[in-house]
Amino acid sequence: MKLVSLFLLIFLCSCQPLSDQKKAEKAVTEHLMKSLEDPESYEPVKFDSLRFDSSSVSKNVYYMEALREYALFQKLYDQIKNESTKAADPFVLKTDKKYMKKYRDSIQYYLSKAEFISDRFRPVKIGYVIHHSYRTKNKMNDWVLNNNDFHLDSAFIVK
Repeated sequence: MKLVSLFLLIFLCSCQPLSDQKKAEKAVTEHLMKSLEDPESYEPVKFDSLRFDSSSVSKNVYYMEALREYALFQKLYDQIKNESTKAADPFVLKTDKKYMKKYRDSIQYYLSKAEFISDRFRPVKIGYVIHHSYRTKNKMNDWVLNNNDFHLDSAFIVK
């Protein structure tokens, strides 16, 4: 009876679901087996701890648009500023000053908009990241040490 209980205990302990770390390692290994040129040469070296992958303000559409507009108006402002120093015609200088003020206002507006978005941005968990070091052979049959971050979604599928 004790022997049956021992086997039952061992069986139940071995049937525990995989940890998130093990799920990520398995997903990365499977991904590499499908994507490597020479999967037979794959040798895992190290998996770092699994960590959460969060959204970033730099990927926010509105933030990127504000920065793009800021850069555009800054470029236009700089062009007029550089050309104004060369112009001697008073009319050109007056027109340039008018546009410089508009561009300066636009620069300030889009910079403020980007700062506003950045200040209020709250990251959201979008999956996981795991760093993996591994060796593979390249086309010349030389060993190469690879170090990569793998991004996984919440279902542990490599992105």
